[in-house]
Amino acid sequence: MGRYIITRLLWFIPALFFIAFLAFIISINAPGDPAERYLSAQLGEGDAQASGMNRKEEIKKIRDQWGLNLPIFYFSLTTQADHAQLKELSGLHAQSLRAWMRQTGKRDLLWDFDVQLNNFSFLMDSNIKTKELKSVLDSFYINFDWNKAAPFFKNKLKPLLAENLAAFQSINNVFLAVEKAETKGLLAWIPKLGWNGATNQFHHWVSGNGKNSQGLIRGDFGISLRDGQSIGKRIGSRVKWSLGLSLLATFLAYLISIPIGVYAGYNKNSWFDNISSKTLFILYTLPVFFVATALLVVFANPDVFDWFPASGVRDPQSFNPNWNFGERLAHYAPYLFLPIIAYTYNLLAFIARQTRGAIIQNYQMPYIQTARAKGLSERTILWKHAFRNSLIPLITLLSSLIPAAFAGSLVIEIIFNIPGMGLEIYEATLANDYPTIVAVFTLFGFFTLLFNLLADVAYALADPRIQFQSKK
Repeated sequence: MGRYIITRLLWFIPALFFIAFLAFIISINAPGDPAERYLSAQLGEGDAQASGMNRKEEIKKIRDQWGLNLPIFYFSLTTQADHAQLKELSGLHAQSLRAWMRQTGKRDLLWDFDVQLNNFSFLMDSNIKTKELKSVLDSFYINFDWNKAAPFFKNKLKPLLAENLAAFQSINNVFLAVEKAETKGLLAWIPKLGWNGATNQFHHWVSGNGKNSQGLIRGDFGISLRDGQSIGKRIGSRVKWSLGLSLLATFLAYLISIPIGVYAGYNKNSWFDNISSKTLFILYTLPVFFVATALLVVFANPDVFDWFPASGVRDPQSFNPNWNFGERLAHYAPYLFLPIIAYTYNLLAFIARQTRGAIIQNYQMPYIQTARAKGLSERTILWKHAFRNSLIPLITLLSSLIPAAFAGSLVIEIIFNIPGMGLEIYEATLANDYPTIVAVFTLFGFFTLLFNLLADVAYALADPRIQFQSKK
């Protein structure tokens, strides 16, 4: 078994690499520029609308610090029409400029035109309205078709730029050169493969850059776009609640549902089987948000039964961080009682129904009759033979239920205001904090792999007939 576990752990490496790569692809395709979004969150709504060299320099500094100006992967596939410095741009700006270059083949001229157009240094001593120019410039880069962008420049941007003669002449001269140059659109059909080595965004995201990033393999998931805090520290303070509640709910669900399912399966079509089956079916069909809300309305309502707190996990006024484990648990218990019920009831109903079906199926197997012919008691036949052979599907359920409960805690944590991963995902989604969302996604993938490994080990413990390696 030890050799098998080591082999599976080694398989973790490519599996985690694939999860990390998939998460990275999602992160780089998230809408907006991370540097600009982060700066906007730091400056506030008022300053976020400001434009000028200072803001662009800050964004460039952040992009350099985070390595966003580096190539995306170890190798890159571009075309001969793409300018080498396009990697320094992002968002619609980069997309539109790349589209113009591939459409016209005027790579160097369009790059010079773009650089001069975005040089706002002349605005400091000009009477041009900065906000108006920025708005028109943003609209200019929405046109991916150069045949539409060129008339837009002539009709919309020229009147604003003409207020500063020197700037207008310089930019207009480059624009005229672009218009007169010979079209070489065929360059877009010539691929160019480049090797970037370890100096790329994915490598730095996984292993760090040796400066301000430790990398994913060291638990550094990057910086939150909301407040600039470390995502690893933010998740570390919240994962304990989601994982702890998921494990506890799953343990209670198995503890309660297995005896119910075994007894109902053994006494098929009895009054207990009929009542429990109908009750479990009703519980299974009830939505989680409905049960959680009903629990709050009934048992955390001063107008009905004010027995439990309505939200949170502790009282900030009376909680003492120096308490021992028992004192903390006693303080948490009233807050977590209703959430645990909301977590457990659906799992309980599902596991009990699966256990009942497995017991009924195993009692139809020939080995049950053989055990009875040997004179074994019904208790021994039920628990040592029928139940033990029913453990395989239950273990399979366990390997999927814990990650599912961990990932599905969103509704419960929002309703009960539990500071776990579900609430973190909700808050990150509202704030468009994509790095945090991707980090949580990666963590879910890791836990899924881990619990699948534990399930494989549990198979051999439950049934000795399962061999991990062939016998010679």
